[in-house]
Amino acid sequence: MTHPIFACVNGFDPSEAVCDYAAWAARSLSLDVRLIHTLDHQTIDTATSKMTGDLTGNLNLGERDELLEELVEVEHEQNRLLLRRGKIILEKSKRRVEKDGSLNVEKTLLHGRLQQNLVELQNEMSLLVIGRFGQSHQNQKSTSVGHKVEGVIRSLEKPILVVSENFQAPKKIMIAFDASDASMKAVHYLASTGLVTGSEIHLITVGPLAATLHPRLEEARKTLTDSGHKLHQAILDGDVLETLVNYRKSEGIDLTVMGAFSHHWLRNLLMGSMTSQILGQGPGALLLVR
Repeated sequence: MTHPIFACVNGFDPSEAVCDYAAWAARSLSLDVRLIHTLDHQTIDTATSKMTGDLTGNLNLGERDELLEELVEVEHEQNRLLLRRGKIILEKSKRRVEKDGSLNVEKTLLHGRLQQNLVELQNEMSLLVIGRFGQSHQNQKSTSVGHKVEGVIRSLEKPILVVSENFQAPKKIMIAFDASDASMKAVHYLASTGLVTGSEIHLITVGPLAATLHPRLEEARKTLTDSGHKLHQAILDGDVLETLVNYRKSEGIDLTVMGAFSHHWLRNLLMGSMTSQILGQGPGALLLVR
């Protein structure tokens, strides 16, 4: 059985881009799409506990019981509205993904934490598409990656496509290559899946490779050219993060690909600053391959 592409939608930016990238990937890979929306009730429970706890010393027993009853009613109403909102988000996202009529789309509404749900479902997915921030990061779009997204990246064993606010069909692909096993897996993923068939691939290494690692660079080059990709190859000098970000901007790279997790120079750059810098420079996406 071929597993679908999972796409996480939350109703905030960049949910529309998530839908568009999921549709693009599904058409490229001839797969179905499964839309995921998670209702996390922890925030409501925490707020209720805090409210009652703050007032305990100021209320008598009858007043406290009356307040608790009212809070329970409010919580039930909030949960009902969250459920309704989730269904609306999923239906709207479904219409966006299947707008050209060529894709099969399934909707899934889950309860609990996003990271835990995705870990439990990862054996059912081929690729995860997720936005780089949620509601709590709406005012920090240019610089931040949501902590929930970082948690998902650390936890999942499947390829993850992290997207920013705007969709742009990838035509120029940059592979940040450090000759690690993770980098090689990223190369073989692109060569074997057909996700970026016909795209221009830039195989980029920053800093000199040890002589023992050069055969891997040649293997990567051959793997990509044998799969029919037009390849540009470069070994650049400078700070790794700055060099990759500048190259991405100067060459108009639409999709950056990295192995997750590398044991070389990409390892310390993958989380936080690297993801933020790569995705904070306009349209584009970051594909992390395990």
